[in-house]
Parts: sequence; structure tokens; C-alpha cells
Amino acid sequence: MSNRNKIFIDWFLIIYLTICLAPIPARAEGLDNASSTNGDIIQETVEEPMIYALRLDEATVLRGYTFTTSENDFKVGVVDKAVIKPLTVRFKKIPDSHMLTPLEKTPGEKASAIWEYDLLADDGSAGKLTKPIYLAVGITNAKMNRKIMYYWDKGQEMWRALPSSIDLENKLIRATIYLPYARVALFDEPDATTYEAWVSWYPTELTTRNQLGCASNVYPMNTPLWVCRLDNLSKCTITRVNF
Repeated sequence: MSNRNKIFIDWFLIIYLTICLAPIPARAEGLDNASSTNGDIIQETVEEPMIYALRLDEATVLRGYTFTTSENDFKVGVVDKAVIKPLTVRFKKIPDSHMLTPLEKTPGEKASAIWEYDLLADDGSAGKLTKPIYLAVGITNAKMNRKIMYYWDKGQEMWRALPSSIDLENKLIRATIYLPYARVALFDEPDATTYEAWVSWYPTELTTRNQLGCASNVYPMNTPLWVCRLDNLSKCTITRVNF
């Protein structure tokens, strides 16, 4: 083989290998946590939630303590002697972007932020409860549908309901729970048959202790009456006495 042919082949191999081994530009579409408007890859960042933490010493364990956010939209109440040893209570608001799978399986319309709480012993293990603790979650939607507190069961991948009661004055749903760790949220009642709100009514001698009671012995059966939400007087309906 002549030197000219050998040089030509060497250059051909160099060019071929350069093309084959050159890095292939990444495509913006289909990449996790990325978006593009003009072909450039833009990495999306999710802000980490603020963590609230407070330690319960021996004296506080005996008398109990309620942890409350500054916005009054989440509370953890550790009642007296609910735990035996000192521990740390931590809780935080979980961004929806961290709960994509649970939010695909909600039992009703979301009515609050998602909150996580954690009771930790000094060695980092889960705190042991001798009594249930109390939770309160702030309502974020204005619908009258009854709200129920749920916790996320990660093992079964489902939301489980907690016995709940409403605090209309403070717009909170309260519940008790026996778990030292959980992620909780409020959802509207699935069948939408029960509604809860402050409303006007027609008090009588039957409702002396409850001025917003709905029992009446003054109006005959089927009498039409106006009922309005006191927090939004534009929301009114006509109902008829049926008991």
C-alpha cells in the first residue's frame, strides 16, 4: 500500500470516529422536571417546605402542649401524658408536587393544604403514644360541602378517613389520631349530601340555646323560608319546613 493511500485511510478513520463518538444533544421533551420554550432545557426547582419543630421536655410531656402555625391553619395537640418520654414534634406543609400519586386518588375535592407531622424520640425513632393526639387543619375552599380529615396510607395507597368535627368559627376541621407520623388533608364529602356553614334561621322557644337551630314549631309544614349563609349573604336558598 502506498504512503498516500495509508494517509488517506488514517484520516478517514479519524473523521469517522470523531463523528461516531461525538455527544448527542439532549432533547428537552420527555425529560423529568424540565421544560423548554425555545429548545433550551430549563430545570424546574421545587421549594422545600418550612419545617416547624419543638421539643417537649419532661415537664411539658406531663401537662401537654398544642403546636400551632402562625397562620392558625394547622395544629398538633399532644395532650397530657400522651407520651411518656421527652420527644420532638415536627410538622410541615407538603407541596402538591410532592404528592402526585396521592392526589390522583382523592376521595373528594381537596379542601386544605397537605400537612405532615412527626413525633420523634431522642434516638430518632418514632415516638410512642399512650393516648391519641389531636389535629386541626384549616379549610381552604368556600364550599358548604362537609369536610372530612383523611390521612394517607402509603402501604395501601389510599386515603383513610378520620372521625372529624368542624369548627366553623375558626374554619378548622378537628380529628384525633393514634399515629406518631402521618400526612393529612381535608376533602369534601364524596356524596355531597351534607352541608355545613353558619346560616340564618328562625329561632323559636325550641332553640333558645341554639339560635341557629333548624327546628321550629311556629311555621306549618311546607312553609317556604329563606336561609342564607351568614359569611356570604349572596348565598341564599328557599327551603320548606318538613319537621
